Amino acid sequence: MRHKWPPVGSLRWPSTIGLQALEMICAQTASWPEHMMVAVNFSPRQLATPHAAHEILGALDSSQTPLSRIIVEVTELGVVGRHAAETLHVLHNEGIRIALDDFGAGFASFSALSELPLDILKIDQSLTWAVSAAGRAGDRAFMVMESIADIARKLGLDSIAEGVETAEHAANVLRAGCDMGQGYYFGKPLPASSVVTPV
Repeated sequence: MRHKWPPVGSLRWPSTIGLQALEMICAQTASWPEHMMVAVNFSPRQLATPHAAHEILGALDSSQTPLSRIIVEVTELGVVGRHAAETLHVLHNEGIRIALDDFGAGFASFSALSELPLDILKIDQSLTWAVSAAGRAGDRAFMVMESIADIARKLGLDSIAEGVETAEHAANVLRAGCDMGQGYYFGKPLPASSVVTPV
């Protein structure tokens, strides 16, 4: 399951609404099989607020959600500052996995690879789609994706290509060396009530 917060504008994080939303997600997924992970997106602004790590950990503890099943996805569309990075380090040290989302679509991404406690690198869908382009543009996009997947592997990170919508996309990201793909080709978003235990 993957959850993205709605735009928060100037609201402070963690706000009462944000914490209630996190607790609702944990309640909805409490009965799911233990192997199913829950990914929640946070912006650097949300993670940079005072006591963000304490509030997030407190919400997870009160819902008795195992920290090992949580993935915090932080978008790279913006600079992850010192305070947000400190929050990520605290969460990671407690056993929460950290994913860098939309890699390749924003700013100064490569510095984050050495500075943040990452476990997962999610390659932006724009690159997945570009790889399927005809001619030289597609070839160059493939080389970029292949290089990113190789960097992730050398850093010990899982690489996930986003935006996989066709069999061609799936074949391309596999050929590029990505560990996983994410997109409509594998399944469309479902309400929590529709999740069942795989046979």
